[in-house]
Amino acid sequence: MRGWRTLSGRKIRYNDSMKFGIRTPSLRRRIAARTSIKRYVRHSLGLKAPRGMGYLTNPKRAVYNRVYNRTSVSVDRLIAGSGHSRHARRNAASDASFAGLVIALLLLVGVICAFAAPPVCILLLVGVAASHFLPGNAALRARGRAARLLEAHRFEEAANMLAPVHKTCPDDVETTRLLGLSLHDGHKFAEALPLLNETISRHPDDWFCLLIAADCCYQTGAYREALAFAQRIPEQAEDVYVRALNIRGLSFYKLGEADLAIEVLKKAPLLKRNLDDVLKAVHYNLGIVYESQGKRREALRQFKRVYKQDSAYSDVAAKVHQLQETQPASS
Repeated sequence: MRGWRTLSGRKIRYNDSMKFGIRTPSLRRRIAARTSIKRYVRHSLGLKAPRGMGYLTNPKRAVYNRVYNRTSVSVDRLIAGSGHSRHARRNAASDASFAGLVIALLLLVGVICAFAAPPVCILLLVGVAASHFLPGNAALRARGRAARLLEAHRFEEAANMLAPVHKTCPDDVETTRLLGLSLHDGHKFAEALPLLNETISRHPDDWFCLLIAADCCYQTGAYREALAFAQRIPEQAEDVYVRALNIRGLSFYKLGEADLAIEVLKKAPLLKRNLDDVLKAVHYNLGIVYESQGKRREALRQFKRVYKQDSAYSDVAAKVHQLQETQPASS
C-alpha cells in the first residue's frame, strides 16, 4: 500500500510493504527527519515517550519497526562494521544479532536462486545449515543470549549458558571473558578469577578485565594480587583508572598501609563538583582511612562531599553526625 506522509513540512512517498535486505539510503529523508520541528519540540519539552513504550503510543508502527529492524540492515552498518564497544555485553548482543541477519540474508538469496539455479541453491542452503552448527557460531549465539541475560541481571543463568560453550570452545576468548564477567557479577569471585587470568594473558591491554580481576582478588582477601592487577591500569583508561585507584587504596588500607592508601586515593579527580558513584566511593573510602588515622576533620570533609549529593549513600549520614558531635565547638 502506497501513500504520502508529511515529514518536516514536506510530503514524502512511503511504501507499507516490508523490506528485506539492505536499506536504500536517502540523504533527503535523513535531513528531513533531523530538521523536523515536531521532533525538536518533542525532545526539547521532554514529551518523548520512554524507550519501549511504542507499543502503547503507536502499536502498528512499533510492530512494523521491530520487524523492519530485524529483516533489513543499513548501509552505514555494513560500511562501519560492528565497531568497537567499551562493554563486552553490547558487543556480544550486536554480534549475535548481526550474524543472525547474515544467515537470514543467505537463506533469502538461496530461495531466489532456487528458481534460477537449483544446484547453486542446494549448495548454498547446505552451507548455511552446516555453518549454523559450527562451534564458533554456537559460541556466538550463546554470547548473544548471555549478554541479554546479563543486562537483565540474571547472572547465574548467563554463566550456566556460557559454561558448556566454554568447555566446547576453550580457545574462544570472548566466551571466556564473558563467562568470567558473569561469574564476577554473580559474586563467584574465586571461579571467575582463572577465566579472567586466561583472558588477560591473551589480551594484556584489556583494562576492564584487569579491573574485574583486581576486584575478584580484593573480594577474596588477596590484597597484594589485587594491587598487582590494579597497578597495571594506566591513567588514560579514564573511568576504569579511577575505579582501579579505589581498589588500590582499599588494598593498601587492608594491608595496614594507611599512608599509601591516602596517597593513592588522592590521585582521583576529587575536585569535581558532580560526583558519580565511583567518586562517591573514593571520597567515602578516603574518609574511612582518615578516620582510622584519627584525622577526624579531614574525614568529615570527605564524608560531607558525599553527604551533600547523596545522603542515603551507605552510612555516610551517621558518619557525618557522629564526627560533627565529636568536633570541638571552635571548629
